[in-house]
Amino acid sequence: MKRITINEVAQAAGVHRSTVSRALTGSGPVSEAKREKVLAVAKSLNYHPDTLAGSLKSRRRYTWGFLSSWYATANSMDHYYSKTLGGLLDSANRSGMRVLLQNVIGRFDEREECLRFCNDSQLAGVVILAPRTREKSLGELKRLHVPAILLSYRPQDPELSFVDLDNVAGARLLMEHLLRRGHRRIAFIGGELDLSANARDRYDGYLQALASASLPVDADLIRNESFEPAFAVAALDGFLSQPPGRRPSAVFCATDSMARAVVNEAARRGLAVPLDLAVAGFDDNPTANTGGVGLTTVHFPFFEAGARAGEILNQAAAGGLAAPVRVLLEPVLVVREST
Repeated sequence: MKRITINEVAQAAGVHRSTVSRALTGSGPVSEAKREKVLAVAKSLNYHPDTLAGSLKSRRRYTWGFLSSWYATANSMDHYYSKTLGGLLDSANRSGMRVLLQNVIGRFDEREECLRFCNDSQLAGVVILAPRTREKSLGELKRLHVPAILLSYRPQDPELSFVDLDNVAGARLLMEHLLRRGHRRIAFIGGELDLSANARDRYDGYLQALASASLPVDADLIRNESFEPAFAVAALDGFLSQPPGRRPSAVFCATDSMARAVVNEAARRGLAVPLDLAVAGFDDNPTANTGGVGLTTVHFPFFEAGARAGEILNQAAAGGLAAPVRVLLEPVLVVREST
């Protein structure tokens, strides 16, 4: 099938080709009447601009990169990935941008293809979703030729841009709720502190809440190693193997999938939730309100986070960023039956 050119659209619409370009891309002034006419003609002729050729000529880039490290399987993290990506895609659609996806299994600091993707010459910017990485390796992002935004990762380096939930405040909200319910022996199950900013921040919120309540930190009630539900089940086994007076009355899990596994394991052991054991999670993903007892959790606005990252990339393309953009979204406590 013959490809329709911009000149043919201009001829059919009775306007100059520059008017067609401005009407289709919004890159310059054009009357509403002419714009509607151009759009109608372009649609009738099935005309689609060659954005790659246009970007090479104008040096404008029309693609954002989205780098993630989630396993491409039907697991509980899919909600996190799909909602966050959905927000970025919505922002890209409103900005006339495309999104190029790259999934990497493993750690950011151990995979060379991560930086190769970020340095792709066709990208206008890159969003990096919650990398498992050593913090020092992120310094490479400051030397990229395109803006980079960390998503769901709060870096310690003040020169890096990011969008994340205020995980510390969210963990404190949840802990304060458990404390108000009278719990004093509250266990914590979290992820790898040396590789995950979220794991560190949620654990810090837990510790801060204990300190504010003048409660001691009991190492026998803390397990930080993995976000996998199986790890949470093993951690619960360790907690419940302690003498009755040393066991927790509540368990705070750093993700909802871990909390759901704990609720199910408690039921298997004949424990009633929350009468015998209160359980709380984090993220407010679909597992929090399905499959039996509803989980008390902290809502993470995944879609909003993805959309906000796209807005920052747009700001960078429009005139550059005078300083790093560091966005912490406000957490919301969601109380359900599990506490």
